[in-house]
Amino acid sequence: LNRDVDNQERFFIALMSAISVVVVACPCALGLATPTAVMVGTGVGATNGLLIKGGAVLEEAHKVNTVIFDKTGTLTTGRAILDERVEFMENVKDTNSEKLLQNLPSSINKHNISLWLAACAEMNSEHPLAGAIVNSARSSFGSDYTASKEGVQVSDSMVVPGEGVEALVSRENWGQWRVRVGKGSFVDAAPDATGKHGNFVSTPMERIGDIEIERLRSDGHVGVYVSVMEEFFSSETHQRRIIGVLGIVDSIEADAVTMVSALKSM
Repeated sequence: LNRDVDNQERFFIALMSAISVVVVACPCALGLATPTAVMVGTGVGATNGLLIKGGAVLEEAHKVNTVIFDKTGTLTTGRAILDERVEFMENVKDTNSEKLLQNLPSSINKHNISLWLAACAEMNSEHPLAGAIVNSARSSFGSDYTASKEGVQVSDSMVVPGEGVEALVSRENWGQWRVRVGKGSFVDAAPDATGKHGNFVSTPMERIGDIEIERLRSDGHVGVYVSVMEEFFSSETHQRRIIGVLGIVDSIEADAVTMVSALKSM
């Protein structure tokens, strides 16, 4: 034993010798441990819906200071519901003088007409918001929520990406009405020369329903407008008329608040 070597150096030499023995005797312990841990970790993450690109990503994870979520179905349940609606036709005092309210199906009146027409327009749409409207109408009016058994026909359906939907709703002795559901600039747009869908010009002035929409949005709802226009178009006497607004909400997941708080505390 060399007495000229201090204890710290002796410990270092002993440690290096021990590591050399481990590497020679069992290289798998060091050569496979880290890759195996990464593989197991990414597998467990995938099982829980978390996709990890590889070990390098895990090594860099400690530098993360911002997390961006796709809200729908992640922080929220992904099941939109119609939570609130405002019916502007409720303000009509004399329903006999209002053509839109005459000869309606038996279950439809001025208190629910915007929900009914919105569901008619959305019946062929695959958008999650459309599902919320249709489900609400089905709960209110039953399986025949369009009142097809009472002669109501829905045709000429059209989806305008990023804007909304349009459909022609008609019934004998009630008339034919073009219904639009969506953004304010879409449902309130001035008709083109034919009065049908196609080119449209947004009305820049404040529209009916803007105040209600702002209130709904401030409460966490997605607000959509519902408008109608009689099919037999006359540029002098007819224009689109907003008859209601709908507030749709996607409920927050029960553990979303806890999860976000935990991320902020890291």
